[in-house]
Amino acid sequence: MRPRQYCGPPDRIWPDGKTCKAKAAEERRAVQGAGRDRKRSFRRRDIIRKTKNGLDAARARGRVGGRRPVVYDDKRAAILARRKRGESIRTIAAGVKVSVCVVHKTLVDTQLAAAQGNPR
Repeated sequence: MRPRQYCGPPDRIWPDGKTCKAKAAEERRAVQGAGRDRKRSFRRRDIIRKTKNGLDAARARGRVGGRRPVVYDDKRAAILARRKRGESIRTIAAGVKVSVCVVHKTLVDTQLAAAQGNPR
């Protein structure tokens, strides 16, 4: 929609109570705002695209993003051995120097892997 440059006498009152000048200014702001929104949307898509391209390029070079795992095979073996001896999860966590959540997740993952036939 193109804003009106002039819509009659400037002091004419529209049914919504606005003058002709105020109505034209409102329409101008609406058109300008739509242009700003389009620019923001383009910038956002551009940032997303560049980030995705960078991650794909890193993956192609063998670099995988993300957080490194806390529990490797040696810690996993220690956690499982201690649990087999009957130690509590809190004691295991303190001894292996990981959080209670990590110990619990390790135990659950191991049980799921065993149920699916994939021993860890």
